[in-house]
Amino acid sequence: MSKWHGYAFCEPVVAGSNSPWCLRKITDKGLRPGGGVDSNSLCGRVKAPYGWDVDVPVTQDRVDSDFVCKRCLEVLRS
Repeated sequence: MSKWHGYAFCEPVVAGSNSPWCLRKITDKGLRPGGGVDSNSLCGRVKAPYGWDVDVPVTQDRVDSDFVCKRCLEVLRS
């Protein structure tokens, strides 16, 4: 099982085309690609329920990309 199992990329409702993807822990309710996430992103930028999950699996390659929120990564690694 991937170390990223249980995480999702997410965006706030105010996300733009150049907004970074945040990371959040998935709850027992699963992914919420239609909106209404039920937990905050690691950095706190995405507040429940005002965001949605990006329907793209979290992988190491994607986490290492420039498109992921640096604050979420700092929280995850601390």
